[in-house]
This record gives sequence, C-alpha cells and structure tokens, in this order.
Amino acid sequence: VGKSGITPAVVRSVDEAYRNSELIKARLERSWEIDRKEGAQELAAATESHLIQVLGRTVLLYRPDPDEPEIRLPD
Repeated sequence: VGKSGITPAVVRSVDEAYRNSELIKARLERSWEIDRKEGAQELAAATESHLIQVLGRTVLLYRPDPDEPEIRLPD
C-alpha cells in the first residue's frame, strides 16, 4: 500500500492474491502517512479479510476460501 492508500487497484491486487492462498502478506509503505496498525485494520476491512498480524510494516491477512477453506481460525 503506497502513498495513495487503499485504492481500488490495491483491493484488486489483494483479491488476486487470494486466488492462490488464503493467507497473504501486504506491505505498508512509509510514504503512506498513517499509523501502521490503523492502516492494517483499514486494509483488512476494505478487503473483507481478518487481520492476523502486523509486524513492522508487513501485514498478514487471512480470508477463507469460500468453497474449500484450508485454514481454520480458532473460535
């Protein structure tokens, strides 16, 4: 996620990444002037994902496969 924040192109990229995996990493660039944890929550909400972890500027997101989920989150 760059200077422009969460754009439709970013959401499309995340959607494309979910075609290959239920668990993805995204990077919040320094040019995006927002608190990284707040930015991670916004990204998760915009992409209908679960925020798993924020480590530095790297965000780990999860969205289950609607047909065949491989990973199950604890209740």
